[in-house]
Amino acid sequence: ASPLSVPLRADPGLYRFLLRFARHCTTAHWIHSMQALVPLSNAALEAYDAFADGGVAAPPTPSRYHTVCFTNLVSRDAFTHHLEDLRGQGVRVEFETMDGTAARAASPIASERITGAVGLLGQQFVDPTLFVPALAAAVIEPGGTIETSADVRSLRDVGRGAEVLVMRDARPSVRRFDA
Repeated sequence: ASPLSVPLRADPGLYRFLLRFARHCTTAHWIHSMQALVPLSNAALEAYDAFADGGVAAPPTPSRYHTVCFTNLVSRDAFTHHLEDLRGQGVRVEFETMDGTAARAASPIASERITGAVGLLGQQFVDPTLFVPALAAAVIEPGGTIETSADVRSLRDVGRGAEVLVMRDARPSVRRFDA
């Protein structure tokens, strides 16, 4: 079953959108997007380690691996091919393929219908309920401030800092912050 469901109805706007969407579902568009997203993704992963090194008391939690289960090997192999494509674009991803028996051993809640799986290795996660307060504490402790009542309208990179357009009581103000 597809994760996308399109209702059958006469909606020209919907079908124009779907045609534009389909026009961009090409390998060339995907590669172009990956060239922009891979450095961002890799930097984001490194940022969590930098936060931990900088005193954020809720570092990422390593996960043994995440298991992606499939009811047929064709789907598992297509997913594996996609992961190999991601790796070819520079995404740091490690994985192992499994048969149904190994998948059920790795994920005991998997049903007998599972014929194959991919174990994503070296994954980590943050618990936002722990991470966000720890990040706030790491900002406040050395004298930083956190504004909670500001209506941020835009953010602009200005080299070694940022300019933030804030609305307060219907009055705009531009605040400058260093990085």
